[in-house]
Amino acid sequence: MNTLRGFFELELPMGNVDCLLNLNALRIASEDMACELNELLKGSDENPLKVIPVIYFAGYKNALYLKDEKPQIEFEQFAAQLGTLDFQELTNQLMEATGAKDETLGNGEGVQTPTP
Repeated sequence: MNTLRGFFELELPMGNVDCLLNLNALRIASEDMACELNELLKGSDENPLKVIPVIYFAGYKNALYLKDEKPQIEFEQFAAQLGTLDFQELTNQLMEATGAKDETLGNGEGVQTPTP
């Protein structure tokens, strides 16, 4: 069972969009940043302003792909929309969606392990 799963609606100025943060979304984000998952998670600690929008965009794309749809906007447009929101709230929402238990995303301690 995949416990690293979070489905939620993100309220952007352009309108609400669905996001699905799970292991596939992290795979998509890793591919988008051309890095390994551990580098992505480490980057969320070291450069959150760069990494968190990528993870959210991957969650947005993931929710669409699950419905056999394609994104209607590019990353920079999405990031501009995301940038109008409270960054701390975005970080908290991301931690909640991924099961993080502390204030950092990429230290490995805050990610829940799968349960049968």
